[in-house]
This record gives sequence, C-alpha cells and structure tokens, in this order.
Amino acid sequence: MKRKEWNPIFKSGYPHLGGALTDPFAYFRNAVINRNESWDIFIAQDRGAGKSATAMGMAMMIDPHFTIDHWCFTTERFIELITTPQRKGTVVVFDDMGTQGGGSSRKWNAEGAHDLADIMQLNRTDGIITIGTSLELARSELRFRRGFKVLVSPEKKLSNEDTRGRGLATLVDLRIKSTDVFNDEVRYKLMRYAPGGRIKRVVVPHPPVDMWLKYQGIRDTFLAAVKSGNDEVSEPDKNAGLSNDELRAHLGVTMASTQLYKSLIKSIVKDGFIEGGGDVLHKDMLADRVVQMFVPDGDPEQMTKRIRSKLLKSGVLKWVGTGKIDLIVTTNFITAMRW
Repeated sequence: MKRKEWNPIFKSGYPHLGGALTDPFAYFRNAVINRNESWDIFIAQDRGAGKSATAMGMAMMIDPHFTIDHWCFTTERFIELITTPQRKGTVVVFDDMGTQGGGSSRKWNAEGAHDLADIMQLNRTDGIITIGTSLELARSELRFRRGFKVLVSPEKKLSNEDTRGRGLATLVDLRIKSTDVFNDEVRYKLMRYAPGGRIKRVVVPHPPVDMWLKYQGIRDTFLAAVKSGNDEVSEPDKNAGLSNDELRAHLGVTMASTQLYKSLIKSIVKDGFIEGGGDVLHKDMLADRVVQMFVPDGDPEQMTKRIRSKLLKSGVLKWVGTGKIDLIVTTNFITAMRW
C-alpha cells in the first residue's frame, strides 16, 4: 500500500485526530517539557534558501514567548543563554553555526567549543530546545551535531499567492533521527502521525516583519565582524543602531521633534509598508498619520509636504511605481534604526 503524505499549512490548520503527532511542533514542545526528552532541531541548506526565516518561524511556533534576545551567533552567547535559568520549552536559536566563533569544527580545539558539546549533552534536563542553522550539518563539530534530533531542509520560498493570502512562508522537508545502536547507524526518517501516514513537508510561516528586520540588522553587524578577519568575534549588540542624536542629525530636524519622526517611521514599518514587503503606503495615508502625530504648524497640507520631503531626502522613504503616489520605507534605513 502506498504511504500517505501529510502537508499541513500552518499551526492553526493542523488537524487533531486523537494524537499529539498531528502537530509536530506541539509534539516537540510536549516531549521536552513533560517527558524530559531532547528534540533539538538543525536546519541545513544553501545560502539564501530561507534557513534563518525558517528557524525564526519554527521558534515562534514552538515557543510562544520567543524573542530576538534568544537568537545568537557565537559559542559564548549560546553557552550563556542555555546555562542561564529559562522556563521549560524555551527555544534558543544558534544561527550560522560553523562560522568563526560559532562551534566550527575548524576551531574545535578551542575550550569554548568543548564546553559547548558538554553542555549540549547535559542540557536535556533543563527543558531548552535548540534550533541550529548552517550550510550543512558537517560544519559544526561531530560531537555537537550528534545531539540534534530533527533535521530540516528548506525547499521552496512561498509567496502570499502561494499560501492563498496567508503571508510569506517556507516549504520545508522534516526528518527525525533514528539510531541503530547495535550497528552504529543513524538515519533520518519521515515522522509518523498515524498508521501508514508520514509527515513529509511542512509550511512554516515567515516571522513578523519587525522582528525579521531587526534580525537582519543584527546579522549584518556580525557578518561585517567576521569578514574583517578579527580573531575574536563577539555577539552583536541587539540594541545597536541609530541613537536619537544620530537620527536627528540624519533627518536634519530639532531634538524636540526627533521622537515624533521616530514614532511615525515605526508605525509605518509596523504596518508592513517596507521595501520588499508587498504593501505600499499611499501619500494620503502618510498625510493622515502626520496630522495625527504632529501638532499642526500652520497649514496641515504644507506641514505634511515638508515632513514627507525630509523623509524622502534623507533616504527613509522612497517612491514606488509611477506618478509619485505610493511610498515605502527603505531596507537600508530600517536596519540602521534602534527601535
């Protein structure tokens, strides 16, 4: 008989047919919290395949309290997070494993890497779920990577049209490690959800735009440090970015109005009017926001034009399409902001 394949869309769409396995993410969390099992996840694929977006989306589905503060790039920061008391079911993401400072097999003689493997072996009792990403499983040290129970491979990025209006997502192949201790063999098998039924692929939703853009800024900082050739690469400051003084100077506005400009930009970003986000901000919508946030100084229409002009000239906004009707916030400026 041909085996069935189940292709769920999103967490809310997982059927409950009498078994926890119908929702793999709930199963992972339940197994860690209530059965003291280890269900760490490793995501491997080529550059640009969607590993980080998948990791963030899965982290938010498994851990309802997940924040960007539980995202790390270095061995030191990862050890700090998993050795600090956390609530059971907490997800910690170790991104770009195998890079300098990130559990690389090339740097295995480093004392921190040895500590990492030791801690990972004992970390099961603390109820923490680790999600690691890299170009390939072999990039992290053998003893370290053996601890991962779930292997995920992003296969295809999905558009809003692909998901029938449910937003951006990634189609992933999901496998579970099966160890034959007698023959010393490891295989990755499809997860069983019912007799004769297997979970082959899962669609993981893209994380919220504000969290994703903050991640991109942090990652750019880390990669710049790696490319500079520094022997010691530290964890990026997740609060780094333009200070209010720097923003004031960049926009050419008074200190008193800087926070108003910052709030205006933040509201536009929060609603998804950003470069590459799919939605655009009509200039009349921008005018309404300006009038709501700023105390009118003379003619409201002239004030709106003046503020819009500053945002365009400084590179915060740019026109899209023809006719100078719709605008978006540029990616370059978003990654520089400190929200």
